[in-house]
Amino acid sequence: MASTLSSTTGFATASTEPDIRLFYSVTPALPLDPARPVIVLSNSLAANTELWDAFTAEFASTHTIVRYDARFHGRSPLSTTPNFGYAAGHSIDDLADDVIVVLDTLGITSANAPAFVGLSIGGGVGVSLAARYPGRFSSFVIVGSRSHAAPGDEARMAERAAFYKTHGARAQAEQSVERWFGKTWPTATPENEKKAKQVADIVEQTTLEGFVASAAALNRMDLREQAVTIGKRQSTEGNKNVLFVVGADDGALVVAESKQLAAAASSPLEVVAECGHIVNVQQPARFHEIVRTWITKE
Repeated sequence: MASTLSSTTGFATASTEPDIRLFYSVTPALPLDPARPVIVLSNSLAANTELWDAFTAEFASTHTIVRYDARFHGRSPLSTTPNFGYAAGHSIDDLADDVIVVLDTLGITSANAPAFVGLSIGGGVGVSLAARYPGRFSSFVIVGSRSHAAPGDEARMAERAAFYKTHGARAQAEQSVERWFGKTWPTATPENEKKAKQVADIVEQTTLEGFVASAAALNRMDLREQAVTIGKRQSTEGNKNVLFVVGADDGALVVAESKQLAAAASSPLEVVAECGHIVNVQQPARFHEIVRTWITKE
């Protein structure tokens, strides 16, 4: 999924004590072109910036695309702080604050407010941003986000971490691909098989520490009050700028809770047919159409 487009890469500092740095990529390369609207992309758990290569290729002729790797994912390094507490993890709000750090580092302010597109845990980050920093963004697309942690989630995450420790990163990646795309789609066509392998290659790069730290955020996540905050703002201002998207074949909880979040946030919901969790990979043309229509209001 490597991109041939010219990009600027670098690191933003989220914290010095403890040491937390975030890798970012800007396409086309800096300096920012004021004539190009900005889109910020946020990954799913265990993914990195490469997950958005096709999206970037589609939009980079008209927009500036900012991608970043979440804490301890992809090229965002592990902390150099001794005995850093990965198991204690961080919160969704922490991850949302990291987005603001990246924007501040790049000089992207409310004056050139970007659109935000977040997938899975990145969608949860988008809900937090829309509730807490609405003025920093022009619009939001929240894809495949749960609304809150539920009984059993922590045990399931612990099982996945144990599986990673026992069987290794590749086995964990292949397990994730099956969970995200189902058993049949990855091998239905040669193109599907190629895409599934590319996603597995991306997930394989995730460190166990990064997975555990962000799993802790999901285990304590509760976006319901923030969704209500968004709904009140949108109703008061009369400006609906938050869209929810979910694959029709995603997990039952993800589909149900996406509907609940959209209702609480007084926002529209797009359900993408014949699609699981990673909508931008499984149904890219439809996803690109949805995003372009929403952020340009065409």
